[in-house]
Amino acid sequence: MKSLFALFGSKSASYFEKISQYYAQKNKSIISNSYDVSSSTKQMVILGDVRPSDQIDLTNFAPHDPYVILSGNHAESAHNTCNIALKDHALRDLIADDYTRTIKQLAGDFILICWDQRSCELRFSTSAFNPRSLFYVFKDDCFIVSSDLALLQFLTPPKIDETAISQWLAGRPDPNRSMFSNIHQLPFAHTGVISSTRPLKVERFWDIDQNHSLTLADESEYQAYFFDLLSQSVKEKLDFITDGPALQALFSQMSGGMDSTSITAMLHSQIQANDKLSLHSISHTYRDTQSCNEIDKIEEMRTFLALQHSHFVELDQFSEHTFARLYPTQLQNPGVVASPKYLQEAQIIRQLAGRHLFTGNGGDEMCWGHSFAYRDRLISGDLSVIKEVFKSAKLLGMSPLSVMLQVLVKPALPASLLALLGKKPVDAEHFPAWLGAKQQEVLAGISKHNPFSDSNQLAKRARYEGLFHTSTFNSMRSYQHVCDPLGIDVHHPFFNKKIAEFSFAIPQKLHIQGQYPKYLLRKAMDGHLPNSVCWDQNKTVFDQHFANLVRANKNELRQLLAHPGLQDLGLIDNNILLASFDHVVETPNGSLNVDLLYAILTQSWYQTHIL
Repeated sequence: MKSLFALFGSKSASYFEKISQYYAQKNKSIISNSYDVSSSTKQMVILGDVRPSDQIDLTNFAPHDPYVILSGNHAESAHNTCNIALKDHALRDLIADDYTRTIKQLAGDFILICWDQRSCELRFSTSAFNPRSLFYVFKDDCFIVSSDLALLQFLTPPKIDETAISQWLAGRPDPNRSMFSNIHQLPFAHTGVISSTRPLKVERFWDIDQNHSLTLADESEYQAYFFDLLSQSVKEKLDFITDGPALQALFSQMSGGMDSTSITAMLHSQIQANDKLSLHSISHTYRDTQSCNEIDKIEEMRTFLALQHSHFVELDQFSEHTFARLYPTQLQNPGVVASPKYLQEAQIIRQLAGRHLFTGNGGDEMCWGHSFAYRDRLISGDLSVIKEVFKSAKLLGMSPLSVMLQVLVKPALPASLLALLGKKPVDAEHFPAWLGAKQQEVLAGISKHNPFSDSNQLAKRARYEGLFHTSTFNSMRSYQHVCDPLGIDVHHPFFNKKIAEFSFAIPQKLHIQGQYPKYLLRKAMDGHLPNSVCWDQNKTVFDQHFANLVRANKNELRQLLAHPGLQDLGLIDNNILLASFDHVVETPNGSLNVDLLYAILTQSWYQTHIL
């Protein structure tokens, strides 16, 4: 995958020389264009497109677009990047005519940097839910923006952002926040603009509209509408892929859960008549951790779809690896790991000349719903929810009274009454004990953008927080980090702006009803998946797998967690952290709290990239 950069300022030329030397050592070449901003101030703009030298024949290279550099899954033509309103236009012309409107309507994942000669503005943006990121820094009299964080680290010594580290230690990382105070990360669906007369301005160009609602005649219409949206998201990516060789192996991750099986089934349906694509499923198995193993449902899916090409990666085979070798953290943040698990999967794809991997990432965030939806229904006067919750609790073998108190009563009580009862509000932040009181106060005081923050719709408020702060972005970035050098694009059809807008616009009870989360997804995929998959009430979690991994590497990890660096900064209490770690190690069948896993990864990142 190529990387992009731009320089703006009077020192652009000198920094371009340093960048050229940096990439020359990595056997990469730069295709660049430069423009004078102001002759009086000697300011210059340079746009750079970086690719491996062996992939570029500079003697026969076509003229480079002089104003726009663009990278992403759908970055090759206006037909593939834009919706119908933008088709049949050159992307460069559209950006020049109306930059803001164009980036709002671009489809797929993209990062974009462009120079507007009329306004003398450098503009850069990244799409919503993009696993690739843009970073920027001010250095001397030069503004530098790049998709290559390591380049910026080379140009300027990074300084850690203690608040960002605290968020990771607390298990509440912000995927849009840089780990460095002097190197910034452009958030999802944001654009930045800078000129010689105006300072840098970063603003959001797309968001969920809290006032948008969609009312259809009945449940079947919502079901059909959602199915069409997801199907179209898959099709948009296939339209791009079919521009390739005569026959391509197309890979789809397939566990036994609703999300990946739904994407696999849609791919299978859409390429049936396409002789240029062959579908390959790729699945994870756990021979030693039965609670994680979904092989029975995977086999049911293979039979149901009559899949001819299936591949498996046995994850428990890596149990002899040290933790550091199994989850080597990367510079961007502690959650981006170049795991050999992911590499083995990517190598299977490349060995069969595959260039595209589809995943079910985003299914939870778009479709799971939130238990607050029951409370919201009760507050709105829907008394039928009481009977529904009572019946569901009995079906799930839970105490109906306890469930109703937790799901219906407590969320409906005002915060003042809960305080009198000595209880925290249901949406209050809960931080792990090893985080210092000062850091907990700092994190509790961080303002988070949420269009539903002043709304009484708790389900939408919680879902918005979950959508834009999900840990799934760690997996997406990790896979892309491993796959990029092998020329593999990773696609996540659920992470689609139209699907996100739809999921908030519809009645929230469609996401979760009775004992079924992902209710609408289940209804939409009914008949397209085996019943045992589509209506399975069990959610596979992998806490036990990670707990076994921690116990197998207890000496290595205890030494890692005992390092005094973060404690010396006042960010953590090592004694409390080690006590929590020892409790997991000493409990043979215990699971691993995700907060502890994040603390382990944060210590690994700090000791690898900072010390």
